[in-house]
Amino acid sequence: LNDRGNIQFKSNEYTTAIQYYSDAIQLCPNVAKYYTNRSCCFLQIKNYECAVRDATKAIEIDSSSYKGYKHAINSFINLGNIDQAQIYITKMKDNVTPEEYEKFDGLLKVKTLTVLHEEFLKFWDGENFEECLKQLEEALKIATACKQYEFWMAECQIKTERYEKAENLIEKHPKEPYAVFL
Repeated sequence: LNDRGNIQFKSNEYTTAIQYYSDAIQLCPNVAKYYTNRSCCFLQIKNYECAVRDATKAIEIDSSSYKGYKHAINSFINLGNIDQAQIYITKMKDNVTPEEYEKFDGLLKVKTLTVLHEEFLKFWDGENFEECLKQLEEALKIATACKQYEFWMAECQIKTERYEKAENLIEKHPKEPYAVFL
């Protein structure tokens, strides 16, 4: 089943691969590799919540699972959850080989996102909403699925009288409480 999932993954058939990995997990629920493989598929289809769930399960089974940490951290980055990404980076450093840790490309993304977030907060406190927008635009290039950044961007656009742009962002998440508030 895992091999069939791998074939589907290589053919970019992520939904089919997810099913094969799910079947493998049902048969052998304590194999970390099945969870990291399915997590990788969820990353490819941008289902970051499911990717995190599987990646953290893989780490629970095997605390030295490089791919588990990699997928969890990349999911947290895409969701804009800097705090959780940093927690898992610390865990990763303590549990994988130094070579694996050094080759992980997510470290720079977390540092960059942290700086952008801090700069945004500084500009927000100073009510410099034009600069806030610039920081958020860059942050959303990294944290591609971060609803909070999108809502802050919409709020900044309202404050700078870009109502149509704000409305477009808000319409992406009509049932979210923050969207209703805006």
